[in-house]
Amino acid sequence: MKIIRCTKKLLKEVGGVIPDLDIRPSFWLESWHANLVVIDRCKCLLVTNDESLYTLFIPGLKKADFKHLKIIINEHLFKSMVYDGLSQSSIEKVLSVGDDLVFTTTNSRSVIGVMNDMKLILEQKVYGNGGMKYCNPFELQHSINRMPIGPLKYEFSLEVFKKKLMDQK
Repeated sequence: MKIIRCTKKLLKEVGGVIPDLDIRPSFWLESWHANLVVIDRCKCLLVTNDESLYTLFIPGLKKADFKHLKIIINEHLFKSMVYDGLSQSSIEKVLSVGDDLVFTTTNSRSVIGVMNDMKLILEQKVYGNGGMKYCNPFELQHSINRMPIGPLKYEFSLEVFKKKLMDQK
């Protein structure tokens, strides 16, 4: 089960939230944060792993998509790992955590801060390319996961994600 800790803006769209009572991840791959952002008049979702800060960028969401957000996030996670060149064994480790997602409230200002920085960088890249219709979402996502990040001691989140998967038995 993956715990998706959503901002208030996203919780309004998702509905059906489980209160943050005793939801604690037993494994680093289970805890993620999500934020709904608008870039180029397009609703986009940023989903970031709490420990590796590996981030998914899911643009172009419509109102109906929020009813199927669990499927959308899981499919995008799989496609992202393939695009980022993760090995089959690494992808299987992530998929073994399961498809079930639980939405609850945020608990880390640090992760939200990193996501806000990523939003600003994504906006620059999108507007620099002439708008969302001229951008490849996976390319944008790959570029933000290949930036040095302060809380990771200026390592790349993609490399930290891969390293944590390799260290896992």
